[in-house]
Amino acid sequence: MSLTIRYLGALGLIALLSTGAYFSLIKVIETQDNSAAIINLSGRQRMLSQRIAHLAEKVADQHYEASPDENIKPLKRAISLMKQSHEWLTQGNIERGITKAHSKKIHEMYFDEPLNLDHQVRKFITEARKLIDDPLSAGRYDNPHLLYINSVTSAKLLTSLDQIVLQYQIESENHIERLRWVHSTILFITLLTLLIEAIFIFRPMVQNIEIDRQKLIEAEQKTLSILKTVGEGVITIDTKSIIVFVNEELCNIFGYSETELLGRKLDVLIPARYLSKHHSGLRRYLEGGPARILGKRLELEGLRQDGSIFPIELRVEESKLGGDHGRLFIGAIRDIAKRKDAEEAFYRLHTAIESADEMVCVTDNNGYIQYCNPAFERITGYSREEALNKNPRILKSGKHEDSYYTGIWEVITRGDVWKGRFINKKKNGGLYEEIATISPIKNSSGGIIGYVAVKRDVTHELLLEKQFQQAQKYESLGILAGGIAHDFNNLLTTILGNAELALEEIGDSTLAHESVMEIHTATNRAAELSRQMLAYSGKGQFLIEKINLNDIVREMTKLLKSSVSKNVIIQHYFHADLPLIKADVTQIRQVVMNLITNASEAHNEKDGVITITTGVMDCDHVFLKDAYLNEELPSGEYVFLEVLDTGEGMDKETKDKLFDPFFTTKFTGRGLGMAAVLGIIKGHKGGIKVDSSPGIGTRFTIVLPPTAGKEVDEILAPSQTLNCVGTILLVDDEDGVINIGRKILARLGFNALTAKNGEDAIEIFTKNVDIITCVVLDLSMPKMDGGTCFKKLRDIKHDIPVVITSGYDKSDFSRRFDGWGVSEFLQKPFQKISMEQALIKALGASKETAN
Repeated sequence: MSLTIRYLGALGLIALLSTGAYFSLIKVIETQDNSAAIINLSGRQRMLSQRIAHLAEKVADQHYEASPDENIKPLKRAISLMKQSHEWLTQGNIERGITKAHSKKIHEMYFDEPLNLDHQVRKFITEARKLIDDPLSAGRYDNPHLLYINSVTSAKLLTSLDQIVLQYQIESENHIERLRWVHSTILFITLLTLLIEAIFIFRPMVQNIEIDRQKLIEAEQKTLSILKTVGEGVITIDTKSIIVFVNEELCNIFGYSETELLGRKLDVLIPARYLSKHHSGLRRYLEGGPARILGKRLELEGLRQDGSIFPIELRVEESKLGGDHGRLFIGAIRDIAKRKDAEEAFYRLHTAIESADEMVCVTDNNGYIQYCNPAFERITGYSREEALNKNPRILKSGKHEDSYYTGIWEVITRGDVWKGRFINKKKNGGLYEEIATISPIKNSSGGIIGYVAVKRDVTHELLLEKQFQQAQKYESLGILAGGIAHDFNNLLTTILGNAELALEEIGDSTLAHESVMEIHTATNRAAELSRQMLAYSGKGQFLIEKINLNDIVREMTKLLKSSVSKNVIIQHYFHADLPLIKADVTQIRQVVMNLITNASEAHNEKDGVITITTGVMDCDHVFLKDAYLNEELPSGEYVFLEVLDTGEGMDKETKDKLFDPFFTTKFTGRGLGMAAVLGIIKGHKGGIKVDSSPGIGTRFTIVLPPTAGKEVDEILAPSQTLNCVGTILLVDDEDGVINIGRKILARLGFNALTAKNGEDAIEIFTKNVDIITCVVLDLSMPKMDGGTCFKKLRDIKHDIPVVITSGYDKSDFSRRFDGWGVSEFLQKPFQKISMEQALIKALGASKETAN
């Protein structure tokens, strides 16, 4: 009976123990199922949040507006799945085996601060939906919803999910440990009975436990897979700075394998100069100090396995999960080397564009300005703030037809580059000319998203080019005029010399005397015309004096009073204390005469006024740059003469030809005209400025450099006639000059030897060096010119007096032979007296001394 009772008691005890073990196991299994499901759901939450962030960036990148596309549908699906998962986690789901019950710690992590995962997920889902519904999503990365998603996905949400998963894992492992303790107790008490009943009762339970354990392991593996495949490097260290977890991305970033990092100190990833700071900071925090880097995104440097140092972006969070590891620190790391390189390249490009002298303007695809550099602001006068979101038509000058701009738009909108010129208007109304290149800006798919214009202000260059062309034209014509004058003077030398000798031989009462005098007078007039041609070329021979410009204007106004139209009134405004100028009186008279005559004729017999003004002005480079042939004029004080008329004025074409030789607006030409004026002013180191418009009138402004004092430069007075003996070597390639020169020398009492070129002259001089007392040498000759011949003569006899003759003026001679020791210069056409004076200076003796 007692055995039966014992047996039954044992059976009852075993049954009771088995029943308790069974229900405890059922509870643990349910908890494990619930934990596994929650871990899976949490893993899915993490994966979905990462996927939503990725899809959100793609939606913003494609400027989603209203209609769904290939990215918006997956985004909506991912949001829906994430909401469903969160409801199961917070409210439970019977079909999925998920209960609402959580441990106190997990409940606090879900619903209480600071983690409050429930609030994080709901806020994340809300912001993701707003990203789809809000039209601001077309704004790409500046969209606040997208910025929120990007900021919390990796920075906070994923970290929180990781903590939940780790907490579930720890609690599940604790449940399993308690289950094992229950099993050991029951097996110890009822070992034999449990061995029999285990075949029928516990075996299936153990199998279920193993299945759940495998599920838990799989859940852990899924979570680890998610951590290993995220786009950032993830690393976990303990309080001793030992690495306990790394994902594959982190290994790729630093160049290590997982086995090479696990169990090692974090020091292997930190450059040496940061190690001390890292250790002291960790120690200070563990001792209760402030968390200086936790929760912040910092830019630091990392150390790769190959020893190279590179920039990284780091965010660190702390996880206090208990268990074997206790406090852990989880870090998310990005390799930002490429981003830094891109930023540096962008900075260099931006600095280059900001520093460029050329204008750079970027517009959107509708042509509205999105960027302009400082050169644009400086040249156009518009500040960057004034130009932004404006159309470049604010620079339109009205100088181009609408079809011009239409053609440009057609070229660039089809994706081609346009190059050309604009005449544009500045903010202050001034015009400028630019060379522009406008190129379309295309995105990765080839679509045009804007345009960039690189432009250069060429206004000053074009002005210089125009002035250079004018200078070349005047220089060419000047060379031509000078050449003609030179050859003309050779002919005049023959005519004038023979006429002068003929007048000496014939009596005053002869019939031929009057005819020869007419020849002599006409020749002198021709010589004057030759001097005008030299004046045009800028090489005229001036008799320079210190003169008062007021006196010249008064004198010429009186002389021209009868020739000026009776319908025109002349007004004078003379500067009271006008500085003197150094000038040739005759040449300045011609300038004043031409200006007054042209001003009178510009009225075309209509009533009008000519205003003549003299004065002093301070001319800067801005004023002088518009003057004709001003390339050598320095800034400073100038005496000016202004002649202003109220006549018909000139159009641009007339002004462009104004200083061309023989150009005239009258029925026939009257000589060199304004071309001679230009040559005279240029020879006097001055400038001319012309302002004229049709129907308004014309203003000529002439500026000349002032001088001090009132004395007139000394002019050499004629000397007595030279009558001496000796032999003169006359060298010239013109037969007429040779003949008249020989005659003049004979009249003066000299014997003459002649040569027609430099080579003959050297030969003759070598043979007669002992009897030749002086050489009269032409400057321009074939075979050997005068300069070369002069050197060879002085090599033969270093003190031989040499007189240089030329159809050009003395200034050209002086520039070429300065410092050579030439005895004297004789200007063609020369007469007997001018040759006599030249020989006196060359020989250094008067007529008595020569005798």
